[in-house]
Amino acid sequence: MPSDLHIPGDSAEPTFTRSSEFVSVFCDVFRSRIGNGECAITFSKTGYTTVSPSNATNVIEERAEIILSWQMLKVLVLQMASLVAAIEEEDGPIRIPASFAATVDARYNNQVAAVRSLELVPSPPIPRPVRVEADTQETESVASPQPTRRGRRKAQF
Repeated sequence: MPSDLHIPGDSAEPTFTRSSEFVSVFCDVFRSRIGNGECAITFSKTGYTTVSPSNATNVIEERAEIILSWQMLKVLVLQMASLVAAIEEEDGPIRIPASFAATVDARYNNQVAAVRSLELVPSPPIPRPVRVEADTQETESVASPQPTRRGRRKAQF
């Protein structure tokens, strides 16, 4: 089976294994939390508990959490957007709760506020050492690198 992460020109397919810690859970609720360079997504299941014979209360049971770098979050979003587009092309629009659709702008504004609250600033560039060109005599006097025990080359002077 071809992988979505196949590198063009790479004939070797990766081997997939399943961890003993692997879980598969059904979730109908999720929430996200952002940090410096990562995003955690917690998947939950809605349930009910009886507080008293006449009163049932919603309970949201957290079932799993994944933590992704911002780069992998974007890759995930692009992959899921492609999947949703394919499903909708074949089966028509996927229906979502009206309350979720109506709060798109508010959610975006809340997420922008959450990112701003991290108070991230561009980092200054790391100073690079001044490159010095070696003159011909010095270059010729340096012996060629010799292999070491582990196969790496080590320069000998």
